[in-house]
Amino acid sequence: FPVTIGMASYNNPTFRLLYDVYAYGDVTFKSGMKVIKDSLFQRIEFADASHFNPDNAAISCNISIRTVDPTKSVYLEGILSMADSTALYHSSGKFYSQNYSITTGAIQIVDTTSALTKTMNLGSSSVNLAQGFTSIDVSSNFTFQPGTSLITISSTNKKNFLLTKGLTFYNVTLKFPKIKTNLS
Repeated sequence: FPVTIGMASYNNPTFRLLYDVYAYGDVTFKSGMKVIKDSLFQRIEFADASHFNPDNAAISCNISIRTVDPTKSVYLEGILSMADSTALYHSSGKFYSQNYSITTGAIQIVDTTSALTKTMNLGSSSVNLAQGFTSIDVSSNFTFQPGTSLITISSTNKKNFLLTKGLTFYNVTLKFPKIKTNLS
């Protein structure tokens, strides 16, 4: 059944993750909402077909696309705005950005088992990554559909990376920090 997190009576509600949250259906946040975690690895994991509307909530936890049935899809239904210390993990199922903007620390394609298929479709989304994108050591069961998306990887205070093999991107902008050298 659909779940809406947030309360209309609060202007800026906070949803605190004490444990991992597993979504088996649609998830909608409220604009102005804060989603926070208690530990580094707590996440919201989409385990079944879902329409996810973050509604530009300020999300400070990891998000994982790991559907139990890899033929199931998660559809982004609004702007996804995550902290630069978080990541969007994808290890099973299909993820469709539906042309919505995505901001996060990193996108990491994870191969927990090569039997699980995964598809990422970015349409014409603007994807802003503070750290980077990785799909190293991913089996042939990953399908990347960049569409006409623009991926920007930039941070002046983080180690940036674009670690991938065999993927074709449409438009990528790398804004890595300048290397500082000490010449005596």
